[in-house]
Amino acid sequence: MIRTALLPLLLLLLQNGQPPLSIQPSKLRPALVGRDYVEELTLSSPIQGVTWHLDQGDLPNGIELIGREERALLVGRPTIDGESEFSISVWNESGRLAFGKFKLLVQSYEPSLPTATPGQRPGGITGSVLGIVDSALKMADTFAQSGAAPAGSNTADGQSSDGTSATTLPPSSPPTMKPQPATKAESGDLGTRSSNVVPERAAPLPEAPRSAKRPEKPEETGATPVVGGQPADVAWQMLVTSEAEYQKVRSYQCLFIKQERSPSGMGPEEQIRYYFHKPFAVRMEWIAGPHKGRKAVFVQGRNGDQLMVREGGLLGLVAVRLDPRGSTAMRGEHHPITESGIGAALSLIRENFKRGREAGEVEVELLGEKQQGGRSLRGFRASFPNHQTRPYYSAKAEVWVDLHNNKLPYAITTYDQQGRVYERYVFSELRLNPELANNLFAL
Repeated sequence: MIRTALLPLLLLLLQNGQPPLSIQPSKLRPALVGRDYVEELTLSSPIQGVTWHLDQGDLPNGIELIGREERALLVGRPTIDGESEFSISVWNESGRLAFGKFKLLVQSYEPSLPTATPGQRPGGITGSVLGIVDSALKMADTFAQSGAAPAGSNTADGQSSDGTSATTLPPSSPPTMKPQPATKAESGDLGTRSSNVVPERAAPLPEAPRSAKRPEKPEETGATPVVGGQPADVAWQMLVTSEAEYQKVRSYQCLFIKQERSPSGMGPEEQIRYYFHKPFAVRMEWIAGPHKGRKAVFVQGRNGDQLMVREGGLLGLVAVRLDPRGSTAMRGEHHPITESGIGAALSLIRENFKRGREAGEVEVELLGEKQQGGRSLRGFRASFPNHQTRPYYSAKAEVWVDLHNNKLPYAITTYDQQGRVYERYVFSELRLNPELANNLFAL
């Protein structure tokens, strides 16, 4: 029995001549009841084409395991305090690559605001602050709002979302999964010919709702109505103003510049012609970077809410339909196309800033004004010193807003806990409310 259990490990050592892979971190941050939680799991050495599985034990109520290629996320909003013990394994076609046992402590949450001195707001940078803003998550929210149930999540009858029991699994064979209907396109490059290739004709875009969400007024949010108050208040006012201006936008186009960090390091810069029409229609055309020539289109409510992709060159002879959150479409990406654009980025930063400001957990530095891309910009930097123990998207976020033309975000940069750039997004050459032809959102 022991020999059988050790066989995969021995084979791995013989093949690679190196110790087996491990899942990092080995110790999880504690979570808080009713508060968003995100913990990223990675392999000690990045490997493509792997799957993540909950082997033994149960995750805390409200927490899910979402595996995405070389990394996975423990994400959600726990509902009950206590400590949960469970194990996670990582597999590929050769067998099990890594295995780890974990404990996740969920604690009761009792907000503790700093004591304000006369004339000082509790959220001010001179107050007692704990610090931290989360990117994403929002990442927790965005991942948790995925259409399909994540691998390893528990259902009401005690079964995981993939149909398997959340109890003991044989260590020498991968867990029995109920896979989604696979297509050849999903198993290969984006341009692979398959039965998933479908012709697409332009259809009328869905109409935007008649009444949009009423933007919050400064007096309702606590933002200082004039620039010159505490840094946190000034930054909050900038975000509220940006949201109010974005509510007026029905369509836009821009040069979208993006750069994201992966476990192997900072990725290359990509330049994309980006077109957006409310309620949610997106067209992206890569004009520089490793994917130059690629085109992608997503229209909510069309093509079964699938992403249409056409590669450059000979691979672009056919368009391929993909799950926007599937492993192929998400390869090398932080966010799916369904969470791209100015509105999604603004919402993510604003919600995390709001959470930190209300709890007195954000430190803000005003960066003044500068000229860039022919625009007058005003910026701020929001830091979250306790990022590792609190549910925020990033350790730090830097936001630059167009001061005169549209008051919308021009550039957003987030940083990890080591101070490295985690992701950088620039919305340059922005044109608001252009007349975008209906057939623009078809490939």
